[in-house]
Amino acid sequence: MKINVDRKEAYELFRNFISTISEEIAKFTRENKIGITEKDDRTLVTECDKYIDKITGSIAQEKGFSVISEERENDLDTLRSGNYVIIDAIDGTLGYIKHTQSSADKTNPHINSQLGYNNDYSFLSAIIINGKPRFGLCYNYVTSETILLDSEDSKHTIWENKNPIFNSKNAHYIDLRCEDFPNKRLSCHKDTITYQYTSPGMAFIYAQLNNHDSAAIYHFPQQNGLWDIAPACVAAGFSNTHILDGNGEPIKFKDYLDIPKKGLVLIKGNKFNWLRNYLN
Repeated sequence: MKINVDRKEAYELFRNFISTISEEIAKFTRENKIGITEKDDRTLVTECDKYIDKITGSIAQEKGFSVISEERENDLDTLRSGNYVIIDAIDGTLGYIKHTQSSADKTNPHINSQLGYNNDYSFLSAIIINGKPRFGLCYNYVTSETILLDSEDSKHTIWENKNPIFNSKNAHYIDLRCEDFPNKRLSCHKDTITYQYTSPGMAFIYAQLNNHDSAAIYHFPQQNGLWDIAPACVAAGFSNTHILDGNGEPIKFKDYLDIPKKGLVLIKGNKFNWLRNYLN
């Protein structure tokens, strides 16, 4: 894969992804059964996940990029090279399923405008260069919110159709399926607002970029992969935020696909440093 990728080229690739998937997800949902199946780790996947993965992967490959993604057989040599585009076609598949099963919009059957923000789902992508997350994308399928990221500096962030909800001083982001003690304790923190989500990749970006003095995520409901966290790790390059695996170590982009001990933890600011105690 090419490794001399500049911001202009990266953002053009991401814009290409968006223009394609924003049309194709509606078309696919109109014309096909979404085909829900269960993976080995008991998470759900749809035929639409696989379709979006296929077309975006092809776009990246036509531009000369190697691809790692959630919905394909990945080449471990590509992973170990540390130079690839990583794709999560639909992050928050439960949200996609809920929207499609309740939508009355024939033009956009993948969107039910009556559902709250906590059912939003997203497309995630990042460009990894020399084992480091360099450029990132998060695209919200429901609201068209678009976040383009460059690990070099926050001034290169492009944030369109920003969701204004997440504006508390201290924030706790929680997956709808989490019932563990750390999340219950986080929810009881004084002066902390809890936000729920189905798209962990989007939540990990919100926790960094929104105007929180402190923020925390303790995400252990399922096996997580690099595709869930890659764009958020791009943002961590400039946000002074710690993103850790289940062992309390920084995420690595040449050593594995599945996150060790399946968990993901984000700590921003000083208020939630006690979370590290649960990673041993």
